[in-house]
Amino acid sequence: MTQGTQRIVIQCLVLAAILTSTARANTLYVSNSGDNTVVKLTPPSGTITPFASTDTPYGLAFDPSGNLFVVNSVTSGSVSKVTPSGTVSVFATGFNNASGITFDSSGNLYVANYYGNHQVSKVTPSGSVTLNFTSGFQTPYGLAFNNGSLYVTDYGANTLSKVDPNTGVSSLFASISSPTGIAFDQSGNLYVSSGSNDEVYKVTADGTVTPFASVTSAPYGLAFDSSGNLFVALFRADEVSEFNSSGQLVSNYTGFHGPIFLAIEPSAVPEPSSMMLIGLGAAGLIGYRWRCRKQPDKANPLF
Repeated sequence: MTQGTQRIVIQCLVLAAILTSTARANTLYVSNSGDNTVVKLTPPSGTITPFASTDTPYGLAFDPSGNLFVVNSVTSGSVSKVTPSGTVSVFATGFNNASGITFDSSGNLYVANYYGNHQVSKVTPSGSVTLNFTSGFQTPYGLAFNNGSLYVTDYGANTLSKVDPNTGVSSLFASISSPTGIAFDQSGNLYVSSGSNDEVYKVTADGTVTPFASVTSAPYGLAFDSSGNLFVALFRADEVSEFNSSGQLVSNYTGFHGPIFLAIEPSAVPEPSSMMLIGLGAAGLIGYRWRCRKQPDKANPLF
């Protein structure tokens, strides 16, 4: 293989890696409860673009297909499905002042009913609703799934509960003052925002609670990007703050209207252009190694 051909192969591989990693940047979705919109925030530029309009949007969650589900909290008691193109349709109804939502690995949706019946509901992928999936909460607010268990923040009871999704039975996991938003990092640590303390706490697997980051005003929804940065919705400040894995403030993003819940767009497979370049690079390397077995390249002994 000539040096020129080697350079082409290497350039293909490098470019493919770059395109694969940046094909779908982490896009943050924010429910603006103050103006009935869901918007997209693109860090680090802070660019905000409209995505969908719903009735008092609260909880946000993506299904495995990239559809965004949005709680319509105050009047309609419903959950809407929003396609990647922004088309909105009603997915399920019958909820009572719903707030946080989350999916399990089977595609079932869980909905926290903040007021009214104080229950967590379960919705199958077909839209069939079990209103009283698990109860015993005062004001269930945020939901998150991890390692087969459902975690629920109970704002009124100052508790974080762990629920067995097979039985609906809950148990106390940790105590936190006025817990609201909830999210897991890639290591399985749980993060919970405290609406009364203006604090975000880290909760380890054994239930140990430690302060992680202090915020300016009323933290609610939480979401992690693929780099381990934590985004926090600051409801009263109309801002979203970004913190690194050490709890240090990275950026404050402004221009929101009552931001309440957050969701990160799921990672996507590489774009076709990236896949093509990966294939070209791999084919080049395979051909190169085959030729070297036929005639060793003394200048490149590693091959």
